[in-house]
Amino acid sequence: MLTQLREGEEPFAPAPKGIRPEWFFVWMFQTLKIVPAHVWIFEGERVAILGFGLLLVLIAAVPLLEARSSSVRPSASGWFTMLGWILLLYVFVMTLSGYLETPVFASTLQEAAPDELFKSDIHNQLGITCGDCHKDNPQPEKREVAALCARCHSDLNYMRRFNPQMRVDQFAEYQTSVHGMRNARGDENVATVDEPGDDDDRGCT
Repeated sequence: MLTQLREGEEPFAPAPKGIRPEWFFVWMFQTLKIVPAHVWIFEGERVAILGFGLLLVLIAAVPLLEARSSSVRPSASGWFTMLGWILLLYVFVMTLSGYLETPVFASTLQEAAPDELFKSDIHNQLGITCGDCHKDNPQPEKREVAALCARCHSDLNYMRRFNPQMRVDQFAEYQTSVHGMRNARGDENVATVDEPGDDDDRGCT
C-alpha cells in the first residue's frame, strides 16, 4: 500500500537502500550509483544514460562491424569477442551486487525481530499498534494480508486523517490484477503488500 512520507523524508531523495528495478535493469541501476554527480559540465546521470544508449547501438552494430573487419583484418574479431566477455562479466557483477544489497538477501545474514522492525514503521509513528490491525487476526495467511490492510487503506474517511491525497483504490485494482487473482487462489509465491515491519513497509513483496 502507498504510504505518506515519513518525518524527515524528502520526495526527491535517492531511493532507499535495497530498492531495485527488474533484474535486466539492475546492472544499469548499480552503474548509476557509482557515476559521479557531474562529468565535466554535464550531469553524471545523463552521461550514463547516454552511454547506455550508445552501448546498445554498438551491440546492435557489432555483427556488421565484425563481418567487415574480419574480411579486412581477421584478428579483429578476437577483440570483439574479448570486449563481449568483459561486458558480460561487468553486467553479471553489477547485477549480483544489486541483489546482495536487497533486504531479501540481507535478511538471511541478520534477521531483526518484528517488534524491532515495527519501531521504525510508519504505522507505529502514527500511533497505530499491532492490535489495531491484528486483534481479529493475529497471524494472517499471505492471501489475507491485502484484505486486512484494505480495511483501513480503502476507507476514504479514515485515510484522510493521515493524508488527504492518498489513494484508496489500490486493493480494488489489486484484486483484478494477475497478482491479486493468483493470490485469491492461494498462490504463496505471488506478490502482495508488505506487513508493517516487513521490508520497511514500502511496497510489494
